[in-house]
This record gives sequence, C-alpha cells and structure tokens, in this order.
Amino acid sequence: MWRRRRTQEILAQWPTFLEEIAITVMAGMDVRSAFTVCCSKTSGYFRKICDKTVLKLQSGASLAVALSSMEKEGVEPASRLRVTLVQAESLGTPIADALNALSEEYYVLTQQQFETRLNGLPLKLSIITVLFLLPPILVISVAPHVLAFLRTGW
Repeated sequence: MWRRRRTQEILAQWPTFLEEIAITVMAGMDVRSAFTVCCSKTSGYFRKICDKTVLKLQSGASLAVALSSMEKEGVEPASRLRVTLVQAESLGTPIADALNALSEEYYVLTQQQFETRLNGLPLKLSIITVLFLLPPILVISVAPHVLAFLRTGW
C-alpha cells in the first residue's frame, strides 16, 4: 500500500517536473543543471530520490547513469526519460521538444487514469444506492400498509 502511495505521489509530480526541465533547457541551461534546479522544486518522497540522483550527478556520473539509479529507487518513468534523452542527444533533436512531448504524454496518461476511475463511479454509486437508500425507502413506503393489514386482522 505504501509503495502504491509513493508511486502515485511520484506520478503526480512527474509531468510538471518534465515540463520544468523543458522550460529551463529552453531558457539556455544544460540538461544536468536543469535537472538539478528542477529537483529542488519537488517535494515528499520524490524529493528524496531526486536529491540522491543529484548527488550522483555531482559526483561525476552521467545523466543516463543517474536516471537508471533513479529508476532502481522506484521511479518507473525515469527509464523513459533516460531513453528519450539518450535518443535526443544521439539524433541531434532538440532536447526541450522531446521533454515537452514526454510531459504531454504523461499529462494525457494522468487524464486517462482519472477518466478510468471516473467511469467506474456509476457502478459504485448504484451499489451504494441499492444497499443504503433502497431499504429505508421500502420500509417507509411498505411499513404503513403492513401495519394497517395487521391491525385489521386476517
């Protein structure tokens, strides 16, 4: 349960984190510095993982190695970011555009997960209605007739 909560906390911050990195890269920072700056703006468990990753970057590890260690810590989307950054560098495409596209994908994924949970709501509400609202209504509407029948006799 705690693992799921941590994963949800990370996924909630991930699209914004990617977007901030893209903005700082567009502003002229290199990717490593942008990653370091954006890590300082995260919170909670994600902040702890980001701090560990920044320490690896400061000790001389490449961004790909630092992101793979971030992935081992439980941040599953870090592998996608690592692959995207490596491909963008090798192909010569603008990193900011790749990061913007990746953040948009995660925003869409978050929206789809929300819509999935929202689509399951009518079933849950109908079960609650049947269990908690229908019995009192039946008692209120049927009880007077049953009492009247019992008073008059068979």
